[in-house]
Amino acid sequence: MGNVAILNAASVRRWAFEPLVELGSQNSFQRSAEFCRSAPDVSEVVVLCPPKADTAGSAAADAWVDRAKIVEASEQEGLRVVDLDAPTTGALFAALERLAVGHDHVIYAHADTPLLDAALLRTMYANHQRYHVDYSFADGYPLGLAAEVLRAESITAMARLAADPTSAATPLQRDSVFEVIKRDINAFDLETEISPLDQRLLRVVLAMDSARNAAQLRVALAHGARDAATAAAVLQEHPQVMRSLPAYVSVQVVDGCPQACSYCPYGVSLTSTGKTDEMAVERFAAIATQIAEFCGDAMLAVSLWGEPSLHSQFDELAAAVSELPGLQLLVETAGVGWDRGVLDRVAGLPRPPQWILSLDSSEASLYRQLRGEGYDEAVATATHLLEIAPQRTYVQAVRMKENEEQLETFYRAWKEKTPNVIIQKYDRFADTLPDRQVADLSPLERHPCWHLKRDLAVLLDGSVPMCREDLRRDHLLGNLETDGIAAVWERGQEIHQRHLDQDYPEICRRCDEYYTYNN
Repeated sequence: MGNVAILNAASVRRWAFEPLVELGSQNSFQRSAEFCRSAPDVSEVVVLCPPKADTAGSAAADAWVDRAKIVEASEQEGLRVVDLDAPTTGALFAALERLAVGHDHVIYAHADTPLLDAALLRTMYANHQRYHVDYSFADGYPLGLAAEVLRAESITAMARLAADPTSAATPLQRDSVFEVIKRDINAFDLETEISPLDQRLLRVVLAMDSARNAAQLRVALAHGARDAATAAAVLQEHPQVMRSLPAYVSVQVVDGCPQACSYCPYGVSLTSTGKTDEMAVERFAAIATQIAEFCGDAMLAVSLWGEPSLHSQFDELAAAVSELPGLQLLVETAGVGWDRGVLDRVAGLPRPPQWILSLDSSEASLYRQLRGEGYDEAVATATHLLEIAPQRTYVQAVRMKENEEQLETFYRAWKEKTPNVIIQKYDRFADTLPDRQVADLSPLERHPCWHLKRDLAVLLDGSVPMCREDLRRDHLLGNLETDGIAAVWERGQEIHQRHLDQDYPEICRRCDEYYTYNN
């Protein structure tokens, strides 16, 4: 009966159709199609398209490619096009189940991955057949190098799992197939192709799906990446490839807090609480626009050294981010000082924010010791946000010696209300604060700082320190308003290179935040 190769193009973006000089000016879609045609025993290649009703307006909003472009490219490659019913996990498995009929196996890949390795697939497929397994995948490789193999007769059982309400509406992701199988992993026989070099911790995605990953992939190609082996070698020998574009930008929009937190370097020095200054909406909008234009997509957090609830026009700040394609607003807050009307208006935006409520304790007395007054108000705000934005609201506790014994109680109490509970690592800010960590979680071997690789911190006046830990601004990278984000980001490369050379500035030697990861 042969195999069917299914190429997921349901969420491809414009970068997938940009020519890659190093690959003979083929684009990622063409390369992915070529890979599928050469897959073992393939009798048909099918391209999954976005739902017809879902493409109107979305191409401009998120750089998604219009369905007509995907159809045209598929026809040029001689491939059959099938529309997904929705951009969800449930719809994906419904399509896989239909397309698997009359075939032995499904070979599943993504249409924006130009370095899919045909030799790696042949090895996986041979083992898949030899051991008669239901699902084969590669592990330890950067995403974008390996396809997945599914036994056709097993997909019906997988589709039933995907049709469960907890999975059906989940937005499509690159790991959607494995995430569904993982829900009942013992029901299936799996075969794993292990990478000779485990590079999972690099969090690299070798796909043309964003400005960040596209820039990274082009640099990797320039260094000789062509398949799994050469890509692994490039990432190992040229780690500077992985510093591409910012993914997480924290912006100070308020100077001041309603509380003097005991574990905040600014909070412990406060003699009085309240707001002393705020960023004008116009300045914030201009900074946000720079971020969107430079990064393509990014998480924009507005909780750097100030409580966002104190901003007099917070709903306008949120609206400014909502209007910019690709940006996701993150609000980390004490939950104190909010107007319910503002929360409700912001939750109703076309692109509403994600919320993190910093609570730290489920006991009012301990909360007061750690954060000050406002426990009842903070809990009420968290409860309200969980009602109006349940999927986008998280509650958080910073783990430290003072609340360690009570932390399990906190976790269990909030876990009954939401799955979104965060236990955050304590930050001593390069020895500015006492060491109150319960345990040392740092790696045995130090690696370059994730924050230098992926983050920017922007202060009230637009200036950019090396990172959030640079409290005294000893390592300023510039100012977004006067220098522009591209120049500021480039200046951070020198410090990142020092980390690659294991030559750490004094502040970095005293810091253990290098292994924490924001986005």
